[in-house]
Amino acid sequence: MKKFILFLILLYSIKFELKAQTPNQSELNAQRLFNKGFYTQSIVAYENAANLYLSSKDTVSFLFCYNQIASILEGNLSNVRSFLNYSQKLKPFFNYQNAEVAYLSISFGNAFYDNGDFINAIQFYKRAIQLSKKINYSDVIFIATCTHNIGNTYFSIGDFENAIIHFNQAIILLENSKRKDSNIQVEKGKFLISYGRAYEHKNNFVNAEKKYLLAVEVLKNTQSNEIEKALNNLSTLYLKQKQFDLALKYISEAEKYIKNDISALARNKKNKASIQLEKKDYIQAKTNIYTSIKLRNIKNDKYGLGLSYKLLGDYFLKTHQNDSARIIYLRAIQQFSQNKLKYKKELVETITNYINVIPLKNKIMVFQTIFQADSLIDLMRKEHTEQGSKLFWREKTHTFYENAIETCYRLKDYDKAFYFMEKSRAILLLDALKDLDAKKILSVDKQSQEQNLRYKIIGLQAKLENKPETDKNYTKIYQQLFSVKEEYNTFIQSLEKTNREYYQLKYENKYISLPTLQSALWVNNQSFIEYFIGEKAVYAFLVTAKDTRMIKIDLHKYQVLSKQFLLLTSQKPPHTSAQLKKFYGISNQLYQLVFAPLKIPLGRVIISQDNYFLPFSALVSNASSPKFLVEDYAFSYSYSANIVFREKETQISFNKNMLGFSPIHYNKSLNLNTLSGSDQVLNSIEDKYFSGKVFLEKQATKQNFIQNASDYKIIQLFTHGKADTVSDKSRIYFYDDALNMSELYQLEKLKAELVVLSACETNLGSNATGEGIMSFARGFAYLGVPSTVSTLWSVNNQSTYQLTESFYKYLKDGYEKDIALQMAQKDYLNKSGYRFPYYWSGVVLVGDSTKTSNLNIYLAVILILGIILPLLVFLIRRGAKFKLVRKV
Repeated sequence: MKKFILFLILLYSIKFELKAQTPNQSELNAQRLFNKGFYTQSIVAYENAANLYLSSKDTVSFLFCYNQIASILEGNLSNVRSFLNYSQKLKPFFNYQNAEVAYLSISFGNAFYDNGDFINAIQFYKRAIQLSKKINYSDVIFIATCTHNIGNTYFSIGDFENAIIHFNQAIILLENSKRKDSNIQVEKGKFLISYGRAYEHKNNFVNAEKKYLLAVEVLKNTQSNEIEKALNNLSTLYLKQKQFDLALKYISEAEKYIKNDISALARNKKNKASIQLEKKDYIQAKTNIYTSIKLRNIKNDKYGLGLSYKLLGDYFLKTHQNDSARIIYLRAIQQFSQNKLKYKKELVETITNYINVIPLKNKIMVFQTIFQADSLIDLMRKEHTEQGSKLFWREKTHTFYENAIETCYRLKDYDKAFYFMEKSRAILLLDALKDLDAKKILSVDKQSQEQNLRYKIIGLQAKLENKPETDKNYTKIYQQLFSVKEEYNTFIQSLEKTNREYYQLKYENKYISLPTLQSALWVNNQSFIEYFIGEKAVYAFLVTAKDTRMIKIDLHKYQVLSKQFLLLTSQKPPHTSAQLKKFYGISNQLYQLVFAPLKIPLGRVIISQDNYFLPFSALVSNASSPKFLVEDYAFSYSYSANIVFREKETQISFNKNMLGFSPIHYNKSLNLNTLSGSDQVLNSIEDKYFSGKVFLEKQATKQNFIQNASDYKIIQLFTHGKADTVSDKSRIYFYDDALNMSELYQLEKLKAELVVLSACETNLGSNATGEGIMSFARGFAYLGVPSTVSTLWSVNNQSTYQLTESFYKYLKDGYEKDIALQMAQKDYLNKSGYRFPYYWSGVVLVGDSTKTSNLNIYLAVILILGIILPLLVFLIRRGAKFKLVRKV
């Protein structure tokens, strides 16, 4: 109590003394107090000096004092929030154009960043850059640091593409500078470390290693301790690749550069413990973790403590000490929760592990914790703008959803299990469809502006794809991409701020409930099955109009049987009876594992798959007397229930029915086989079933497709396709050129109800965890097409032609799409004599399975409105006139 009274007396005496001082004296006094370590009193003195300077209209010195306050408060979260309270007071001064305002902008950017407000942080960093250019402020380190800080902010929200662009730009600024002093080298080393981290988080370990090693090379001739961070990051990189010896080598090397830095030593001990934990050297790991916790308590490092506690929880989990793990994970959660917005990722990762040890008897607490992480994931989704970043975080959160689903399964809470299964899949596609809906309400000018900027970005990214960083034009293109992305992000942020309806449509957070799904299934007489493949188990969830059922499937058995099943179904001829018999055995085993236990009613079934895409129609219910499931079930496939049952937009096109392409022969440069007979099938479909416009031979060009694709109800492509199962660079071929996935995304929303891709591998592509196969079929779904018929392997041409024409016949007869495909496949089995699934089961329907809209009905409506209705009006009027004559 005495100390507190003495502190108040001291504070009062300082305030009294300050009142009698000039602005310069007050500023000098503030500096003296700071040098003595009296930080609170120093802030009071700087505030007084600032007010005195303002009274004398010396705004430059006024702003200098607040920059000093910012530097004192920086780092501690409660202090950061205190500094942000100055924002309203200082707001009028941000219109001034001088270096002090530029520095103050950086200070506020840092404060917003530390507070987890990343959008405001980026805006203040940009403001600092813009102002420095206006006033010709020539400090290259200042502008480069602002650019790096923007990149670091993008990194924090998982937007690694934008982060890399800004880190690269910051380095270019330094390299183009005439200055060559050690400060430039230190900054370049720091930026290279950030550059490496971004590549590391994209799982591009080769480029990450290059950047870290270059950072070490740049920093080794300086006196900076940043070299310790570069070596630490190298160690972490090798740990991720299970190269433990290299990881230990670099962590030991880093220790030599620590000197008296407690924070660096704590980081080093924690990282060394991570390696030891992976090597199962539990005794040494535990010792180093406790050392890092002790050091971080000395520095009152909340974030660092959270990381160390999380690692200690991992230690207890690995050593089967679940009660201790639960207590320690809670401590980590408490540390990260002090700044939930900034440490969303760390919170989600900790909660993911915490779910494994939380006692299920406390059901309320269990779900409170799970939903806390789920809401943080939603926030992260909103922040991410780049496809690559979104996919990265989908992969990172997959384990969380697995643990949430397992918890729901054990608690028999099927409503929540279904919710988390839906949240685990195709959310990026759902977000893209919401974005399409949101764009529709924009003015034509705004839509055009958004489209032009998006096209520029895609074009520049395509240019960079095949260029090495050493190419002379690489930097120039990178800088162009940097500028256009900045412009695009600013434009989108402006739309979200000024157009409330656009924002609400884009970020609408509604998910289909079980009762709603059951009502839809009752109307369509369908069943719905959803599969989730985790790291420990497979879960299957059945929904019918009257019932729900959930089972847990052995992961190893599923993986082994699925691989064998896919290998056998896609096996090209010649086929032997022994192969067919082997197939029946494997197919039946898989049927018994994933389908039979669900007791699915006969009829129409929608399947939402995960990881593998299996043709369920080729499963057999009895190996000794084989009967394919296609004989009893009409299958369609969906990315998720939320997508297949989302509210559909009514599309009416009265004169444009089907658009067809059949190149038959191809430009010699493409080196593709001739597709003989495809033109005859296309002409037959157009003549008998769905009239429209067809492009054959040299007319079947890529440009003709791009120009016409948006206006037709059905699109039919008889051509070659090529899947890329490593990246998302799958393509389909036209007479003159290939259409890549990135180019497909450039097209506007299509009006088509159905796209039929009678080409090889159009439903194959790279597998994105939590999102499914990044195939051409999914690309058309991204453009708003509700249904696609596509292929799972290099199909047989003749069987594909037969199946396609038969499918259109049944479609024209008024059957639902899934039943039309089922009947086409049954016809093929009965008439061709080829039982082997290679010929017929690779053709699959993805998406909406309802009937196609009948154009004849619309034409009839027009006839009624255009001819019969005027006739009725004429007759009524004539009758009225006749009555008038009789009355007279």
